[in-house]
Amino acid sequence: LKNINSILFSFNPEISISNTSSETEQKQAQMQLGLFSQNIQEEINKNDNINLNTKLITDSEDFTKLCENLEKQNLFALNVKANMLNAVDNEIIGISTAYKEENVIKSFYIPIKHSSITNLQDKNTVLNKLKNILESKDIHKTVYDMKNLYNIFRKENISLDGISFDVQLASYVSNPAKKHDLDIQSIENLNHSIIQFAQPDEIKKLKLTLENSNIDNILKSVCDETTVIYELTN
Repeated sequence: LKNINSILFSFNPEISISNTSSETEQKQAQMQLGLFSQNIQEEINKNDNINLNTKLITDSEDFTKLCENLEKQNLFALNVKANMLNAVDNEIIGISTAYKEENVIKSFYIPIKHSSITNLQDKNTVLNKLKNILESKDIHKTVYDMKNLYNIFRKENISLDGISFDVQLASYVSNPAKKHDLDIQSIENLNHSIIQFAQPDEIKKLKLTLENSNIDNILKSVCDETTVIYELTN
């Protein structure tokens, strides 16, 4: 689904965009493809049980309250977005968590490196407050790709501990031959298509990244991932 636009361009000549098309025609075709992709996603998700409950954490009081709540959890999902140059060199863009409270999964996103937000919290301040939680073996975390998270936090002098479940690893153990992407697991196991922060054609044309995209779209996309990680653990 996340590649539906490129697939349509490749296989349907009636809606493909030629190099000689006018800019208006290209925009109209791209808009039609984007709406079609959105409709497919809505059709897939209409029968799922995923109800997004999200909150953007940019205020120090909200962040302090989030940390206090995380300390009380028996389990929370952890999802980190970073620019991964290689296994040891990376830069954190944002951190997301999700936990269940009164039978509702609540998901949060802490932006650290986003050009569309002016009131970003200092990365070191965020990590210093999260350090004890992340290093606690008694506060259990469920993640996707714990090896990647270990590498990200090792660079920040944080020894991640308390990982009780890895969605990627569990998928591999269950069936090594299949694909283990989070979005594929979400569709197969939860009947849910993860929200993308932008359409593939927009990402390519506008050179969109997590760092420069609309923060509302980022919030929905990242928190959807984190919610899915939590759901796949149960």
